[in-house]
Amino acid sequence: STNELAQTLHKKDKIKINKDALSELTSREREIIHLVSIGMSNQQIAGQLQISEHTVKAHISNILKKLSLNNRTQLAIYEMLN
Repeated sequence: STNELAQTLHKKDKIKINKDALSELTSREREIIHLVSIGMSNQQIAGQLQISEHTVKAHISNILKKLSLNNRTQLAIYEMLN
């Protein structure tokens, strides 16, 4: 299942889940996490949310920093596990 895959990747990639960081996320950041987790590109996210691609990139950078993650793949796994 998708959750089993996420669990396996989580162990392999050693993603540290900081549950306290979730409270630091804005509703827009949570929305972007969801869109990343379903495989949307920055360009697609920008179109969906009617914001610039640069703004999407800035949000993703902030999200990765807040959650102590390194990349989009880890972000998608994080979303699946929470």
